Amino acid sequence: MRTNVKQYLAFLFAFIIASFAFAEGGMSGGGGNAKGPKFFDFYENEGSSKLSHQRVSKWNNKVATILLRANELVPQVGFNTSHGLGDVLIQAIQARKWLLEPKPMTDESCMNESLVYSVDQKIVGCQNFYEVRISKSWLENPKTDELNAAGLVVHEAILTWLRDLKIPNFSKQDLEFSVREINRMLFDGTAASEFLENISKLVPSVTFYSTEEASFEKLIPAKFLEVKSRYCSSQRTDKYEEVMQMMTNQKSYSLVNDTFKDYIELVQLQMLIATKEKVGQNVSKDSKKLQQMKQRFCNANASSLPDVSQLVFNPKVLSAECKSQIEDVFQNYIRLKSLNYTDLMEDSDHVAHSAAFLCSGLKGIELQRTTFWPFMNEKKGRAIMDEVKLQAFKYYTILKENL
Repeated sequence: MRTNVKQYLAFLFAFIIASFAFAEGGMSGGGGNAKGPKFFDFYENEGSSKLSHQRVSKWNNKVATILLRANELVPQVGFNTSHGLGDVLIQAIQARKWLLEPKPMTDESCMNESLVYSVDQKIVGCQNFYEVRISKSWLENPKTDELNAAGLVVHEAILTWLRDLKIPNFSKQDLEFSVREINRMLFDGTAASEFLENISKLVPSVTFYSTEEASFEKLIPAKFLEVKSRYCSSQRTDKYEEVMQMMTNQKSYSLVNDTFKDYIELVQLQMLIATKEKVGQNVSKDSKKLQQMKQRFCNANASSLPDVSQLVFNPKVLSAECKSQIEDVFQNYIRLKSLNYTDLMEDSDHVAHSAAFLCSGLKGIELQRTTFWPFMNEKKGRAIMDEVKLQAFKYYTILKENL
């Protein structure tokens, strides 16, 4: 009985404390605030001006120049993408609401932690998961030149990008330092090789590609079509050593391995059979397996292509990423045509079809992320994805027709 009384009193005490905390605005904060007679919810955006994303990305000539330079320094960010660093920063700008703020910003979390002490350091830009506020008075101060104004905009874009990566074990101080260092390198003329080396150390969880490395990856689909055609038409394996040399590229190893995996297994099995035959071993089982593998490999794209000749083209349903994927395939088609690789040109249509499937998948991911699913059932979602797939392939056919 005494134990029950103690438990009851403990529960009552906890309930009173929780009730008191709730009355004060909740145990995790977030209570109502006011600025004089005005409730803070209504004061917070008073006088603040919303900035369009286009206005931010073209704040002045220097911002535009730096974003272009970022793409030149790092033309590809991440595995198997077509986005350069400048594209990534523009996407980061578009990921937040931007406000030109006339009121002082006092959030201490926006004060940079640095090894360098500055007595008169003040906050001129601050952001959270939803918005970025930049100081109106500082930007409009005659002493703030184009270079420093651009530095603020690009700094906030880099910060958004790195925050949204959600890198584990990345302290606030490390995050802030990485942002400032990347920003400095973009503005101070750091050479491409040095920039690539340093940004890889600052953000080790992301793979950054040089111009040469990015160009190498874009040629892989065309190289695969060439290798496949030579093998399937005449059993020629003279490209095997070249493929294995491509595998030595560490950054592109996964892409090369995934692309040529079946071809490598075929050639290696052929080598094994040849070795066994030399020493008089029975190879009937291996030969049967080889024929089955050949059939799968050479007929992998034998499925019929969709007829989109009567389809009305609607480019609005295609994302920039999807168009870029289709355009990459088309550029490979142009290259093959210039080399008179007729068989490979036909295979390009199947590659474009595969890219259209990728566009459909990207649309599915977008729907999951942005749509309130109770109003988006599976049937409707599938219909939207199928439309994207057909429109993407239609886009490829239009590019070919206009060549």
